[in-house]
Amino acid sequence: VARLVLFAKSQLPGVEVLMSKKDIAGAFRLLWVDPKDVELFAGDLPWAPEEMEDGEDVAGEGMTIVYLVSSFGFSGSPESGQCGARRDLSWSFESRILVDDNVLVEPLIGLRPWVASEVYELGVKTLLGDAAVNREKDLVEGPFRTFQTVWGLDMDTATEEIHLPERRIQKGANLLAEPTFEYGNKDVTVRAVQRFRGIATGWTVIVPGLKNELKAADRFLGGERDGGARVRPKLNDVNDEEELDEAWRDLWELFEEARWLCARPETWPLKFGGSMRELLPIRERLALPGEWDAGTVFVSSDATKLMIAAVDWNHGLVMRMPAKDTAVWVQRCSDEEDTAIHVAEMLSFLAFACHVGENWQGRVVLYGGDNQVVRQWIGTRKAGTAVGRLMVRMLNLVDACSDEEFEALIHERSWKVVDVREALRQAVADSERFGPCLLAWGPEDRDVLMQLKERRLHRAVPTSLRPAWSDFHAVELCGPGRAVVDFVNTVEAAGGRARRAEWTGPVLPGEVVLASLPPDAHGKILRRVTEAAINGPALLIVLEGPKAANWELAQSCLTAASWFSELGEFLTTEFGELAVRRRVCLVGAPHRPVEGALHSTTSRGILAHPMGSVIEPTRKVQQEDWIYPEQVILDSGIPREPLLPLLKGHFWIKGERHNLHSTGGPLRWPLRSGEGVEDCVVWDPRGPPGAVRRLTEEEIWRCQGRDAAQWAELGSKGLSPQERLVEGGKATGVQTAA
Repeated sequence: VARLVLFAKSQLPGVEVLMSKKDIAGAFRLLWVDPKDVELFAGDLPWAPEEMEDGEDVAGEGMTIVYLVSSFGFSGSPESGQCGARRDLSWSFESRILVDDNVLVEPLIGLRPWVASEVYELGVKTLLGDAAVNREKDLVEGPFRTFQTVWGLDMDTATEEIHLPERRIQKGANLLAEPTFEYGNKDVTVRAVQRFRGIATGWTVIVPGLKNELKAADRFLGGERDGGARVRPKLNDVNDEEELDEAWRDLWELFEEARWLCARPETWPLKFGGSMRELLPIRERLALPGEWDAGTVFVSSDATKLMIAAVDWNHGLVMRMPAKDTAVWVQRCSDEEDTAIHVAEMLSFLAFACHVGENWQGRVVLYGGDNQVVRQWIGTRKAGTAVGRLMVRMLNLVDACSDEEFEALIHERSWKVVDVREALRQAVADSERFGPCLLAWGPEDRDVLMQLKERRLHRAVPTSLRPAWSDFHAVELCGPGRAVVDFVNTVEAAGGRARRAEWTGPVLPGEVVLASLPPDAHGKILRRVTEAAINGPALLIVLEGPKAANWELAQSCLTAASWFSELGEFLTTEFGELAVRRRVCLVGAPHRPVEGALHSTTSRGILAHPMGSVIEPTRKVQQEDWIYPEQVILDSGIPREPLLPLLKGHFWIKGERHNLHSTGGPLRWPLRSGEGVEDCVVWDPRGPPGAVRRLTEEEIWRCQGRDAAQWAELGSKGLSPQERLVEGGKATGVQTAA
């Protein structure tokens, strides 16, 4: 399709190119099977009530289904054929088809697009019958326009841009947020890897290099058919522990790489998008008018034992530095001298690309680098080709040019020097903490990469270093009527001992004080809590609450008592909560510094889990929970934050506008409204047209990490659903408390 679009635009400059999607109604039911071959299209359907929808449990029997028409995915289906090019070079109508989805690409010249559509429909009706044209779909996707979603990719002929639809990226991001895909976890099922592989396969069309990386996942597929079974890699030697560890390490790094790809929604258009020209083979692309001059950039780089360098010849950018500045990082990657040389040569290009690659975006990079013949070029300083001579010239520049000559060359060519030494030093420092780490494009990308690396370390903490929970004693300070105490429940679930007390205590010596604070602008409650902890004295104090509290007063009270303390901020979704709110945490201790304690002792996520994982499926939503507003407007261009609710658009009720968040992101923590909480209204893409969904009280409760048993227990104590939600809103949140 991209080839047709670019061909039309190159032949007819300035003319709009339109696309139309066509669908065949019941395509496979229209292809009859020869009666002698029906045995190939039969299958057994076992009676398995445990795998069926909820309903009345009745006795039944298995059955055999015999298809008289073609079934989807039949390997014996005829392959597609293609007519040769017309000798007279005339431009006929064309249709690109995938299974039963057709795409027409036509320039807007006269009535040509609509004539092409009529010719297509005539051919379909002649071959498959008058009912073969899917009229219902044709009304939605059939009109000719510049933007269409073609076989899973958003394509725009006006801008020549292609993008992966956001919903497909979000689906992968939600899957990868599950604990199954944590680095170091071997409790992975076949179905989990299959789901990941299926989603990532759709990404390979638009993400360069990902297809090759997915071989790490393929190694775990094919041996076990039971989806619930634990995966095992295919090994050359089943007793080779080193090969086994390498297979798991490759899989975990693949998960980590995929998490990084979808961690920052603001970068999705760049990471999951590109130009139609990038879909073409290089030679075809360079044959397009103007592509050679405007769409290419020539880059060369090389490395010797003394110096590494790289040059962007189009933009006049150059990088040159002593090889010793990279030696530490190179030696960390490989101890073998031959391999280290290759790594150094690759690093000379990568370090340069990380700093100036923005200038290459959307272009074909022609790289002048040495490969198999590099030893001959280095040894003889001779080459019989233009590329070889260029490489020798580059090598001579790197190896023989003095600093004075280099500066003179820079001045003569008006080149700009690119300094990558600071980035390499940062890479060395990161490698010392986490193992071999390379460079990132910017500080935001590096922050995400380092967060993923830190999650590795937290999973790798030996159990011998974890606390003896039986010796852990805690007290949660709260109001006298508090019905939900998440800190107490969490400590007891871990095996420790916990109790509750009022804001003023008492606190016993050696106890850990935990508290979830309400808004406290004047600091009255904070003063009581800190004084109770100091008088204990407590072993440690951990307080969390809203920003609308006088945290500076609490910190000054601890300082006056010669306690160490630190303030920090967090979002509840960083700790796995499905309902998000911004909170402040105060950590204090009497005998040891606590600087950096919140950061170093917690493992924070970089992408929020979706509320859709705990709320009821769409088919089970009661009719009264669907609201039909006066107007619903969806906007896919709203900026997104990976840890905040996914704002999908707005809706209007009684003339008042409200934000509309999607079930694909976390829930905004419910706000108080009178004696209860506000309704939580969300966008469910599978819901009825024009409707928005109101979450039930129990669904909101589950989004705060709590279970049905606790909900029922509070109900047995006489608390109404709204009262239970109010009490839940006062508490910490189960994941945050944990």
